[in-house]
Amino acid sequence: MYLEDVLNEVKGSKKPAAAELKKLTDAIFNLPEEDEVTEDHAKALVQFLEQVARDNREDAPRQEAIALLATSQNQHFFSKQQVSKIQTLLGRVVSAASPAPKVDSSEIEKLRAEVAQLRELGKAVSTLVSFRMPRGAAEEAPAKKDR
Repeated sequence: MYLEDVLNEVKGSKKPAAAELKKLTDAIFNLPEEDEVTEDHAKALVQFLEQVARDNREDAPRQEAIALLATSQNQHFFSKQQVSKIQTLLGRVVSAASPAPKVDSSEIEKLRAEVAQLRELGKAVSTLVSFRMPRGAAEEAPAKKDR
């Protein structure tokens, strides 16, 4: 089976390159209907995916690892537990790929000042909205003349 051959080939290298991960992704995605993936194959694949999720720190292999994990999570031959494990691995790889943005402290202070101004404005709007005209005041007001 082609998937098994590719998996064995990729597992042979200590740290698979992006091209090897892409080849495995393609083998999984384009799996012929007549090929049957056994539980042992699925287990070996999940073990390899765990290794890939642990080892990918560089951008190019990381992007291929994300593609491989994303493709794998949708395959019918994995059990629910295996799919859950793959999704957990995918979450780890994705979160490691996108570090938190750095914000300047002066920017934070500007935003805090703006929030304080908006809160004061909100109080003023609430006061205006709560204002009610006294009864009969509308009847006593002079009528506007049309020009």
